[in-house]
Amino acid sequence: ELSIMSSRRARDKAGFLGKEGGGRRSKAVRRRYMVLKAEPKQIFYCKKPTDSKALGVIDLANTDVVANDTRNKKRPYCFEIVPRGGNERTFYLFADSDDERREWMDAVRLAIQPPKAADDRKAAEAEAA
Repeated sequence: ELSIMSSRRARDKAGFLGKEGGGRRSKAVRRRYMVLKAEPKQIFYCKKPTDSKALGVIDLANTDVVANDTRNKKRPYCFEIVPRGGNERTFYLFADSDDERREWMDAVRLAIQPPKAADDRKAAEAEAA
């Protein structure tokens, strides 16, 4: 359920990305509204921001995020959410630009491996100086 969409935190991110279908035959890319929640380390997706229920969820626990420039010639700004083991599904997501892809990949990496509290304090002190 997308009731969590209304409560966004600093490390959360939202916006439209292309998502490749998960069927064996279907490699169609559909535009979906994605909401990354650093807690509970998940990406919820739906057709539009006003939808009240998610079409699906990408669990980020035990995953890595990697760029993929060769997945789809028509959509060059691909990145993958790759499971670290087992037979879990790899998700292929497509941004509209290289900058947008980098922003999403950075946000996902932060959700997967948040900075330590000491690093947060040092960063805050450096900004205040």
